Amino acid sequence: MTKSILLSPAFLFWLLLTCLAGSGSALGQAYSLQGAAVAVGNDCYRITDHVTYQNGTIWYQKKINVAASFDLEFTMKFGNNDAGADGMVFVLQTQSSKALGLGGQGIGFKGFSPSLGIEFDTYQNDDENDPVYDHMAVVRDGIVNHAGAFNLAGPVQTSATNPNVEDGLEHLVRINWIAPRKILEVYFDCEKRISTSVDMAAIFGRQTEVYWGFTGATGYAANEQIVCLKKDIVVQDTFAICQGESLQLLARNSFDDTYSWKPAAPLDNASIRNPTARPDRDQIFVVEYHDFCNHQARDSIFVKVNAAPTFSLGPDRRICADSSSWLRPQKLDSTSLLHYQWTTGDTTRNLRVSASGTYGLTVSREECTSSDSVQVEMAPLPQLPALYNPPALCLGSQPLALASVATGDGLTYQWPHSGETQSTVYVANKGTYDVNVMNRFGCKIVESFVVDEDCMLPLWVPDAFTPNSDGQNDELLVHVEEEVKVRFWVYDRWGKVVFFSDRKEVGWDGSFQGLRCPPDAYTWRAEYGASTRPDAELFNKRGIVWLLR
Repeated sequence: MTKSILLSPAFLFWLLLTCLAGSGSALGQAYSLQGAAVAVGNDCYRITDHVTYQNGTIWYQKKINVAASFDLEFTMKFGNNDAGADGMVFVLQTQSSKALGLGGQGIGFKGFSPSLGIEFDTYQNDDENDPVYDHMAVVRDGIVNHAGAFNLAGPVQTSATNPNVEDGLEHLVRINWIAPRKILEVYFDCEKRISTSVDMAAIFGRQTEVYWGFTGATGYAANEQIVCLKKDIVVQDTFAICQGESLQLLARNSFDDTYSWKPAAPLDNASIRNPTARPDRDQIFVVEYHDFCNHQARDSIFVKVNAAPTFSLGPDRRICADSSSWLRPQKLDSTSLLHYQWTTGDTTRNLRVSASGTYGLTVSREECTSSDSVQVEMAPLPQLPALYNPPALCLGSQPLALASVATGDGLTYQWPHSGETQSTVYVANKGTYDVNVMNRFGCKIVESFVVDEDCMLPLWVPDAFTPNSDGQNDELLVHVEEEVKVRFWVYDRWGKVVFFSDRKEVGWDGSFQGLRCPPDAYTWRAEYGASTRPDAELFNKRGIVWLLR
């Protein structure tokens, strides 16, 4: 990844200053022209034409930070009418990027408060205490009267060599704000004309980001007044890149097109205006050149090299389709100030997955990012029958068989209570028994069996029998699969016992005291329990049986 940047103080404006003639915007509304101001090409803007009573302004949409130093260069053309008016002002103000002040001798600056202006006045107004020569001054809050407290410096003759700047020529202007020292310097045609102390906080209070631009006006006298802005008028002195990235440095234009960058090692060419740098650590780059005044100049830029966050999603994997299917970044160098972006759209650190596929994660810290992806295959679990509900189990005759009912490929079993590894085991005591069932993918489920020793045994007695000696259903018997001790009674409709047995293999033949009982409904009662547990509680069961002849 390669970034292009500019060298020196403030923000990257030069990309935004390319414009078309007559246009009030370029590359996303970099500037705003108000009133009579128009673009005339080649980064030049006519604030007023040679027409009386015009008023225009140029404002940049991006504010400038007066708490930081800046160094601006531009050219101004004041027309060629020595009797013209009124001048132009470089302005810092807080109103908006569409503000328009008062014209005439207010030079478009009047009406802005709070504000700071560097006035370039080409007309003498006695009531503003103007000198006879074209002059400059530092003023504030929209007041251009040089006699009051709002006049911070000047007036001084604008040109060190000529009292008249309405000569049709372009004049180089430099405004240098040294924030740590609170010093404002103004140069005109390479000569320092003003150097004064300015308290920006006293003017703007706690507001450090302000609009900046130019105003100009004519009155009953007029001039064509133009300002031309270099593409590198405002540049930046601090940048942050990510480790491994390159960036392009760009110095201001040199008078003789010669440059010397230091250190040279991280640069592809240390003697050109725009070398490409690839620093591997925080680095200050310094460039020496001759400015437009052919003075030796030096600028510097600080490049902070940030390390991208490091992490891994691990190798491609197979994940069991259960509730613990999560992807988590591993080996994160830090968890603070990190932002997460999964290819699923999720922005959480960890991601729960429920389907096979490729999952990618980008982790960012400030502007530096790292990415990784992982292929996930969802493996099935061993399956239990639909709506499976394990039955309650009774010891009954010992031992009791416990058998897994899970299905799947390559199943293996492990019973924690005994360490056995077959699908069926036998137990002799009540309790809860688990078996871990694992398939060939390594995915596991747990089956549980609850065994009781006092649950009711399954006993069954027919609803009818036919004691007619035909060899079919001639005897009423108690049916039970377990080995039990049992006592069995049969009663007639008046509650008289007509049959009793304490052996399950002995049944009623439908007679009482040697006589055949008549066809009717008879009540029976069974009292029974497991024969292997003589002290266990006995169970009782009742019913009705029909004797048929």
